[in-house]
Amino acid sequence: MEFAILGPLEVRDADRQVQVGGLKQRALLAILLMHANQVVSTDRLIELIWGEEAPETAGHSLQVYVSELRKALEPRRQAGAPYALLISRPPGYLIKIADTDLDLGRFMQLVEEGRHALSKGAADAAGVKFRQALALWRGQPLADFASQAFAISDTARLTEMRLRALEHRIDADLLLGRHSDLVGELQSLVAEHPLREGFSQRLMLALYRSGRQAEASDVYQQTRERLVDELGMEPGAELQQMLRAILKQDPSLDLPARSQPHRPTNLPLPLTTFVGRRREIEEVRALLAAHRLVTLTGAGGVGKSRLAIEVASHSADPYPGGVWLIELAPLADGGLIAQTIISTLGLREQPGVAAIEALAGLLADRKLLLVLDNCEHLISDAAQVADRLLSACAGLRILATSRELLRVGGEVGWRVPSLRAPDATRLPPPSELREFESIDLFCDRAATALGSFTLTELDAMPVVAICNRLDGIPLAIELAAARLRFLSLNQVADRLNDRLHLLTTGTRTANPRQRTLRATIEWSYDLLDEAERLMFERLSIFAGGFTLADAESIVSGPEIAIGDVVDMLGRLVDKSLVGVESVRNQPSYRVLETLREFGLERLRARGELEDMRRRHAQHFAAVAESARLLLIGPKHAETVASLQGSVDNLRASLAWAKTEDPELGLRAATGLVSFWAGRGLYSEGRAWMEVFLSAPADPVQRVLAFNGAGRLAQAQGDFDTAREKIESAYRVAVEAGDDYGAARTKNNLGTLAHDQGDYPTALRHFQESLAAMREKGTPYHVGVLLNNLGELFISMDETERAVQMLQEGVAAKLAAEDLHGLAVLRQGLARALLATGDLEAAERVALESLRGHRDLDDPAGAALALQVLGFLALRNGETEEARALFAEGIVINRDHGLKPNIAGGLEAFSILSVAEGQPKRALRLAAAATAMRKTMASPLDPPERRRLEAAIGKARAELSGNEADSLWNAGLGLNLDAAVAEALA
Repeated sequence: MEFAILGPLEVRDADRQVQVGGLKQRALLAILLMHANQVVSTDRLIELIWGEEAPETAGHSLQVYVSELRKALEPRRQAGAPYALLISRPPGYLIKIADTDLDLGRFMQLVEEGRHALSKGAADAAGVKFRQALALWRGQPLADFASQAFAISDTARLTEMRLRALEHRIDADLLLGRHSDLVGELQSLVAEHPLREGFSQRLMLALYRSGRQAEASDVYQQTRERLVDELGMEPGAELQQMLRAILKQDPSLDLPARSQPHRPTNLPLPLTTFVGRRREIEEVRALLAAHRLVTLTGAGGVGKSRLAIEVASHSADPYPGGVWLIELAPLADGGLIAQTIISTLGLREQPGVAAIEALAGLLADRKLLLVLDNCEHLISDAAQVADRLLSACAGLRILATSRELLRVGGEVGWRVPSLRAPDATRLPPPSELREFESIDLFCDRAATALGSFTLTELDAMPVVAICNRLDGIPLAIELAAARLRFLSLNQVADRLNDRLHLLTTGTRTANPRQRTLRATIEWSYDLLDEAERLMFERLSIFAGGFTLADAESIVSGPEIAIGDVVDMLGRLVDKSLVGVESVRNQPSYRVLETLREFGLERLRARGELEDMRRRHAQHFAAVAESARLLLIGPKHAETVASLQGSVDNLRASLAWAKTEDPELGLRAATGLVSFWAGRGLYSEGRAWMEVFLSAPADPVQRVLAFNGAGRLAQAQGDFDTAREKIESAYRVAVEAGDDYGAARTKNNLGTLAHDQGDYPTALRHFQESLAAMREKGTPYHVGVLLNNLGELFISMDETERAVQMLQEGVAAKLAAEDLHGLAVLRQGLARALLATGDLEAAERVALESLRGHRDLDDPAGAALALQVLGFLALRNGETEEARALFAEGIVINRDHGLKPNIAGGLEAFSILSVAEGQPKRALRLAAAATAMRKTMASPLDPPERRRLEAAIGKARAELSGNEADSLWNAGLGLNLDAAVAEALA
C-alpha cells in the first residue's frame, strides 16, 4: 500500500487505486497518516473529525469508519489474522507504515538528501533531489479537506515545507548558472507570494546576474511597498543587504567561473512559444535524473518531440559532452543510426571498426545526453544501439521518443498525455479558460495566425468544442488554429466531422509527416502489420470506451481468432494507437476520436463498415437487455458503472437500430430504462422509447416497453402520458394472458397514483398486485410491493403500518438474496422509524443500509443513506453532524454525476439552513434545486415536496417579500457547481 496526502488523499495498492469511503472516513485516514506510526487517541480523533460538538454517536461511527478502512486497506488479510496497517493501541489507533510508503515521508527524505548535497557544493545532485521531491506534489496538500478545521494548520505547515524545498531547488539552479532560465519562474512566484522575501531576494539575484540591474532594484522597491502597505514593516536584513550589494555591484554576487560550464548542443531554438506542460517537464526531468534511459511514448501529434527538446534544453545535469538531438525520422535504414550519431556529434569514424563499436569507444569517457527522436519505425535497431551504448558508456543518458517502448533493460517509459481541456458541460469563466493547456495553446496559435486573438465569452464554447473534439492533441489544435486565417471559429468547429481533410495545412518546414493530421496518423498506421491494421480498423467501430470482452465479441472472426484479441489489443496499446485507463479497477480502452475517424475510413474502404456496425449494435443491445435484470439485483452498482462506461457505444447502437433494426432497438431501450432513470436522463430515455415503441415485438416485450416509457414520463411529472403508457401495458398483458406482467403493471399504476397523491387508488393497486405476486411472483417482487406499500403508508402518516410493511419487505429481500434491494428497503424503514420517533432503531437500520450500499460499491445508494442519517441527526438537533452527513452525500453525488440526487442534496441543505437560522441561504439552495429539477423535468415526490415547502415557508416568513423573491431568483441562476459549492461552504 502506498499513501499520498500531498494533494487529494490517495491510496494505491500496486497499480490499483483503493476507494476508502466518504469524507469523514477519509478524514480519519488523513489524520492517522499525518501522525504516521504514532497513536492518536479516540477522543482526539473525534474532536478533529467532528469538532467540539461531536454527537453522542461519534464513538460508534468512528468504530464503523475504522472497520471499513481496515477492509479497504487489507483486502487480502486472512480471517482471524491481526491487522497490520490500522492498529488498535490504547488509547486510540495508529497507522503503521514505512516512511517510503507515504509521499510526505519520501518528500522529507529527498529534501534532506538535497540539503546535504547542497552543503557539500554538489549543486547538480542537490537539484535532482529537490526536483524529485517537488514532483511528488499533486496540488494543495490534504486538498479533500480544505474546509475542515483539522487540516488548516497541517496544510499551512506542509505548504511551507514545499516552498522551502522550492527555494532550495532555485538556490541549486543559481549555483549552476541558470539565472536567465529562472527569471520567469521567480516572477510568477513573487506574484503568487508577494510577502515572501526569499523569492524576491532570489529574483533580484537572478536579474542582476542576467544583466538587468535596474529591474532587480525595482523588485526591491515593489516588495518594500507591499510590506509597508500591508504589514507596516520594512524588508528584512537579507533583502536590504541584497539591494546594497547590487547597487555596489559587489563581486560576491557574481557566479564563480567553474559554475558556468560550456555545454555544446545542436538543440533547435523554438520558433513558437512552448505552452504549458510545466508539471510534465518536472516529472520527466526527475525521471531522467534517476534513470539512464527514459522513453516518451504517446499518440502521433501529442508533442513527444517538443517535450523532449524542452526537457533536454533545461536539463538538470551539466553534461560537459553536450546535449544532442538525433533525428531518426529521415532514416529508412536502422543500420545508419550509429553513423548518424557520430556525424551529429562531429566525431570521426574508425576504418575497419563497426560504427556502433567505434561510437561506444568514442563516448566511453564522456558525460552527455542523447535525444533519440522518433524511434518507432526503427524500433529494433534503436533498441540495440541504446543497449550497446548504455552498457559501454557510464556517463551517457538517453531520452528517447517513440510510439512504443524500446524494451531495453533499465528503460523507464513515460506516456505523454494530451493537453487538458475543460468539461464542455461545466465551463469555467472565460478568464479561467486559459488555465487549461489545450485552450492556452489554441489561443496562442490563433494569435499567431491572426496577428492577435482575445478569448471572449462568445468564443469560449467553440474553442472548448474544438479542443475537446481534437482530443487535446497539440498538433491537431495547432492545425485547427491555423485555419482561422480564412475560417471562423464556428466554421472550424462545425467541420471537425471531417477533420482529416480540414487539418491539412502545417508549416512548409515541418517534417512531412507532421504537416497534416492524416500524414501523422498514416505514419503510425503504416508501421503496423496487416493483422494489427485490421484490428485497429475494427476497434474504430467503438464510439467511446470499451472492455476486452467487448472487443472479443465484436472484432473477432475468421481473420482474428478470439484468443488473439488480447495480445493484439496489447500491441496496439503499446504502439499508442489505443489508450487504456482504469475504470472501477478494471481496464477500459479507447481509440481517440481523431484516430477513430481514420480507422473508420479504412474500414469503409475494406468493405467491412456496415457489417461491423451491425455487430457493434447487436453486442451493445445484448448488454442493455441483460442490464435490465442486473440493475435490480446485487450487481446493481457494478452494472450502472459498466453502462456508464459504455454510454457512447449504447447511444451509437440505438442510433443504428433506429433505421436498421427497430425491434433490436426496442429491446435495448427497454433494458436501459432503470439506467436512464438513475442518472436523471429522463428526456433522453423518453425520446428513445418513443422512437421504438411502434416496433414489432412479442407481448411480454411490449408490456416491459410500455411500462418503461410510463415510468420515465412519471418521473418527469407527465402523469397523463404515464397513465396512457402504463394502461397500454396493462391491456397488452391482459389480452396476452400474462398474469405476471399484469401484476407488475398494477404495481406501476399504484406508484403513479401515489405520486399524484391519490392514496386510496394507490393502496388498491398495490394490494391487488401484492396478492398476485404472492401467488405467482418471487420474493424479490413481493419485496418491491411491500416497499411501495411502506412508502405509501409513510405518505399517509400511518407510520406504524409503514414499519410493518417495510419489515416484511426486508424479510422478503433477505429471502431473495437481493442485497441491493435490502439496502434500499432499509432506507425506507429507517425513515419510517424516524417518523415514529424510534430514533435508536432508525439509526441502527440507516447504518445497516449505508454499510450495505458501501459493500456493494453503490455510491448512489450510499449517498441516499447518508441523507437519511443526516435528517436523523437534524431531528436530534445535531446540526453540525447533519451538515457533515449531507456534505458527504452531495460530494458523492456530484463526483458521480447523479443529478437527481444532487437536487435532493441541495433540498436537504435548504432544510438544514432553516434549522440553522440562515433563511437567505435556504431560499437560494431550494431555488437552485428547483431549477435543476425543472431542467431534468423531475418533480419532487409529494411527501418530500411538503417537507421542502414547509421549510421555504419558514424562510420566507423571516424576510421581506422583495428580498425573498430576489434571493429565490438568484438561486435559480446558480449552476450545478456553484450551488454545490454554496451548500458546502
